[in-house]
Amino acid sequence: MSVASIFTILALSLPAAAAPGGEPGDPAADDTQPAAEQDASTDDETPAPSGGLSFPKLDKPAPLATDLLTEPLDAPAPADADKTEETAETTEETPETATAALDAERIRDEAAQSIPNRPIPPVGYPWIENNGYFRLRLDGFYRPGLGTTAYIDQTQKTVNSSAFPGTITANYANKGNFESENWVSSANLRLRWSPTIHVMKNLAIVAQFDVLDNVILGSTPDFDADRPDSPLPIFARSQKPSDDSVRVKQAYMVWSPFNPENTRDFLLSFSGGRMARHWGLGIMENDGEDIDADWGTYVDRVNVLLRYWNVYLEVGFGWASSGATSATDVQVFGQPYDLTNSDNTYDLTFALFQKPLTQAGRLARAEKLLRGKPVFDWGVYVKYRWQKSDQKQTMDDDYTMVGNTSFDDYVLENRDAWIVSPDLWFKFEWKHSSKELLRLEFEVTANFGSIENTPRFRLDAATDQWVGDGYQSLDIQSWAVAFEGEYQWGPVNVGLMTGASSGTNADWWGWQDRNNVSTNRALTKSSSHYFHPDYHVDELLFRHAVGTVTDAFYIKPWFMYDFFESRKDALALGAGILYGHALEARATPGNDPHLGLEIDVNLLYETAGMFYVGVTWATLVPFDGLDLATDYGCAVFDSAGGCRSESINSEWAMSIRGVLGARF
Repeated sequence: MSVASIFTILALSLPAAAAPGGEPGDPAADDTQPAAEQDASTDDETPAPSGGLSFPKLDKPAPLATDLLTEPLDAPAPADADKTEETAETTEETPETATAALDAERIRDEAAQSIPNRPIPPVGYPWIENNGYFRLRLDGFYRPGLGTTAYIDQTQKTVNSSAFPGTITANYANKGNFESENWVSSANLRLRWSPTIHVMKNLAIVAQFDVLDNVILGSTPDFDADRPDSPLPIFARSQKPSDDSVRVKQAYMVWSPFNPENTRDFLLSFSGGRMARHWGLGIMENDGEDIDADWGTYVDRVNVLLRYWNVYLEVGFGWASSGATSATDVQVFGQPYDLTNSDNTYDLTFALFQKPLTQAGRLARAEKLLRGKPVFDWGVYVKYRWQKSDQKQTMDDDYTMVGNTSFDDYVLENRDAWIVSPDLWFKFEWKHSSKELLRLEFEVTANFGSIENTPRFRLDAATDQWVGDGYQSLDIQSWAVAFEGEYQWGPVNVGLMTGASSGTNADWWGWQDRNNVSTNRALTKSSSHYFHPDYHVDELLFRHAVGTVTDAFYIKPWFMYDFFESRKDALALGAGILYGHALEARATPGNDPHLGLEIDVNLLYETAGMFYVGVTWATLVPFDGLDLATDYGCAVFDSAGGCRSESINSEWAMSIRGVLGARF
């Protein structure tokens, strides 16, 4: 069964809005050259690596399916195929007679097995197409907390200028009891299985299961303090399975009643369920199908996709949050239901774009490239989200918003919130010769909206508890932009990654920091925009120290050289230098716009998209923006704005990451 068939299925189904930059659930949905186009290239052409020095996605073999949910060339043959050929001269079997025979067989089976309403699939259906990957990652970090750990006595918590937590040997409870620990390492794994069940020609069910999803090796030792044989971890004989050993990420259905084999005639497709979502470069919505991805965007949505004259239109309706439901641990069976619609959060999406999603479209695009003609892809995407009311919130000692879950204790409060998120994406490719390829790709997105009532809290000095501080409106105005440029000439690739994201002039600015709206009553406008964390531009500064690109501008030139220059395998060495600069200096831990300089070096080996092994070494030299100022993280406790006598200077950090992966 062809591995590549599923990529065409997922690419064409657009299960979550059929994004131009990459289809939800389709690992081929990235900003590299499509697989079908690569197969149309000459054998001596060097495949273009992914932008930047993040671990590139493993390339897949070219899709074999001719269009959405059509039967691939290597689909399983009917069970009686050989018999039919042998008796072709004496008996001519028509589809009608085959169906009649199958129907009679099903009726006999139902009578014998007492299975009512058993489906009668077409000849050769159903069949399952398998896809997925296994990956093993080994990480080592030197001084990931940047050496800026400080302590807040009011909460007995630690704080530092890096979103990457320091080691627990230096937390508040252990401070001064252990030697300083700068190096920390671990290993983790994931097995992803993404089957597609082909029910009939234009009907399929898609699922995705992650087994041992990012489980740290050694994190589930089999021991217990009450066991005589294994009272401590040092006595553990085995690793034990965890309750969430298997995580279901996707489950949806795609039905395409009108599904022509060309690129211009009318196409109609419906999809619904929980599905991955990818758009453009992936700075807003990212399906997380990169071999080194961790997050993903998964939406509960129903979509209608139309195509005419190679232009696609898609409309979707989704449930971002259903609020209170009748689900309970007391009764795990039965159908739960929504307790009210007033606290639901809904999405309405609209997408208009032009990009090849079918095999015919990809081949036509590849032919244009081979003839030296430029190719353009583009898309416009708009998402409108709204919520009327919400669960009444309180705040605990960890600055976490919490609420009651008991039916009679469930208190609603007006929220009156809405957000409009437009996104524009553009991609240009030009193959000047058999060894040259130019790619320019651009995406810009924004958020505009308002929340009429956001709960605010303050710390009561007398009780040392968080108490309600009324409500305040919040205006939302944020934006983000990203650009990737890449030029390939034989074995040499050079490129540029640059982008920016707006920020808010307030503490706790990073992706993994705590809520800075609820504890800051003076904050009435949020300008913070966050790149999707699976869009990687580096290894340390934004990926770990900040969490993602926010309140910053970055620029990263890079190069990569392929020693093999072969389509069958690649041995490549690359390097890049990234500089980060904050847009709102007051929001940074050091009250300075200069964040740091990072050097990344990557060595990888890849075999036909099936096997991958790579090592990346990164060094971050932080600048003043990542120092820890006297007031950062504690102004909420001290109206005077200070809780330390002097600032703490940040120190250089380093990481080494190895990835071993295999796709199937």
